Amino acid sequence: MLRWWDSVWKLTPGRVALAYMVFGGFWILVAHLIISPRLGDSITHISFEVFVGLTFVVLTGSVLYALLRRGVVVLGESERVLATLMRNLPGIAYRRRNEPQWTMIFLSDGCRVLTGYLPGELIDNHKVAYADLILPPDRERVWEEVQKAVSAERPFELVYRIGTADGDEKWVWERGVAVRTPDGEVVMEGFIADITERRRAEQVNKLLATAVEHAGEGIIVTDKDGTILYANPAFERITGYSRQEVVGLNPRILKSGEHDESFYRQMWETIGRGEVWNSRLINRKKDGTLYEERQTISPVRDAEGETVNYVAIKRDVTEIVALETQLRQSQKMEAVGKLAGGIAHDFNNLLMAIMGHAELLALQLASDSAQRQDVEEIKKACMRAAALTRQLLTFSRRQVVRPRLLDVNAIVSDMKTMLERLIGSDIELITRLDPDLDLVRADASQIEQVIMNLAVNSRDAMANGGELVIEMRNEHVDEDHPATLAGVEQGSYVLMSVSDTGIGIRKSIQSRVFEPFFSTKGEEQGTGLGLSTVYGIVKDGGGHICLTSAPGRGTTFDIYLPQAGIERDSEDEKREAARLHKLRPPRGAETVLLVESEGPVRGYVEEMLERAGYLVLAAADPRDAAAICEEYPGTISLVITELGLPVSGAGPEFIDELIGLRPDMRVLYITDQSSARSDSFACVEKPFSPDALLEKVRETLQVPASSMQAAEKKS
Repeated sequence: MLRWWDSVWKLTPGRVALAYMVFGGFWILVAHLIISPRLGDSITHISFEVFVGLTFVVLTGSVLYALLRRGVVVLGESERVLATLMRNLPGIAYRRRNEPQWTMIFLSDGCRVLTGYLPGELIDNHKVAYADLILPPDRERVWEEVQKAVSAERPFELVYRIGTADGDEKWVWERGVAVRTPDGEVVMEGFIADITERRRAEQVNKLLATAVEHAGEGIIVTDKDGTILYANPAFERITGYSRQEVVGLNPRILKSGEHDESFYRQMWETIGRGEVWNSRLINRKKDGTLYEERQTISPVRDAEGETVNYVAIKRDVTEIVALETQLRQSQKMEAVGKLAGGIAHDFNNLLMAIMGHAELLALQLASDSAQRQDVEEIKKACMRAAALTRQLLTFSRRQVVRPRLLDVNAIVSDMKTMLERLIGSDIELITRLDPDLDLVRADASQIEQVIMNLAVNSRDAMANGGELVIEMRNEHVDEDHPATLAGVEQGSYVLMSVSDTGIGIRKSIQSRVFEPFFSTKGEEQGTGLGLSTVYGIVKDGGGHICLTSAPGRGTTFDIYLPQAGIERDSEDEKREAARLHKLRPPRGAETVLLVESEGPVRGYVEEMLERAGYLVLAAADPRDAAAICEEYPGTISLVITELGLPVSGAGPEFIDELIGLRPDMRVLYITDQSSARSDSFACVEKPFSPDALLEKVRETLQVPASSMQAAEKKS
């Protein structure tokens, strides 16, 4: 191109004329001023003049021919090069008129590849106007930007979309400028390139960048030496480090010290081989808090397959791990509960046999007999064993809720020895009981569970010893009482206050202590269900629980239990009446069907009933019971059976079958603490005394059979 422009410059009209004048002047000077005067005659002179003229014409013509030939050759070569470029441009070189229709004057051959139209189809809008190819959303904007550039006499650059002859959509980049032709017309000249693939790549990159920025997992990109080049916002949320802090550093700033060097060496060996490393590890946040994360590190390779970067995806799984641990703990507790239920059933049967025969023996001994005192000790031991069974079921959370009037003072007194063993000798247990404490209506085992859970919490908060204080008193809450601020409703309560001198609870987590599975203890110390269980028991009973604590100043739980509204004196009178009644246990003469699989228990109950005047038909299983109902000729007034006999065929249909054979027969169930039942059922709970059994038998026989069966069907 430079040679072509240089040739054009040399062959301008001025340069040709100058060359002609110089050559002609020199020729005239030599021929007419130097040679011609030396010729003698006129003929020779004339002949010389003719020769000079012809020679001048020939020589000047040759010079002009040579000069012009050189210019034509150079121009022809330039046109060929230009045509080749136009044919092979990866886009469109154009000239068009400056009008909204974008009437094209010239288009290069790249028009067909870019638009799907031949140049001739777009020139002078022969088939379609180029302006019609610009998609409507962009058309007006493009025209306005071009006109602004023309007015400012500057080039313009545009990015817009066009529709091709095949119906495709393409992104194009255009650069152009307005030029003025010799006749004064303003036309646009420029170049249009296809940037569809580049645009798509940019959109994909933008989408990927947005996805990474908004990802819930922390993402960092490092070089092959591990230096952090990028960190996303989630990484900031997880670790507490800002991306500005970590760029240029190594991820080892997160090391917790919980893993040995072989752990990290194995990681580097894996990713060094170009493999993906995936593992769970413990890291440390900026504030020093340890957290558990699932991390995946993947190598990034260049075109030659060499690793140039690493991408690490980090997910905080601390809560998930805690839930998994809690689930495993809950499953263990469920297994313990099932085991406890089975043990309680068998253990209660043993206690029934021991207690029953102790009762029988006591009946044969005088009240002042030394042996009678021994028997009484056996009975007391059985009752303590029964209490242990209830505590085991309380621990396994399989006890059945049975609200009744309770003296919480008595429960605290009974539990004192067990609590002292539970909290250890380095913690002093102090109880402050109100002798005038009102009664509450609650389940005894649940109140025991509340006290035990709070005692365990206090014990764990006093690793170096301290004091555990359990205080009971009556409390009336009115509108001015401070407890109303904590949501306690106005009314009369029995207040149980459990205080310790332990490490206390931070204000920031006090609102969460009653949440299920929330715990500040290590995973080996608890399930995170202790306080949530306490909260549920208190709330289910219509009570309230308030927490007061501060770090280093101990913790106090105030539990407000609604008073039962029964005066203690009247309750004492009822108990005295019941005691006198037991001196004269109720008797009867009805026929009773006893269905009990345990021989010792069956023998004890049978003898107690017979001593009270009843006729007893004993059966060891449902088949024997059904046979007795079919064959016995007289009336059977009552069937006594265990709720859920541990033998085949002892389900609800067993009782339905017996009632079908004896419609007027009433039902009394024997249960234990792990048995689910409805209040509609008549039942007596193991282990029971003879008086309790006979009282319940007499009470059940006084209920019409039709009413009892209707209540059972409804339940």
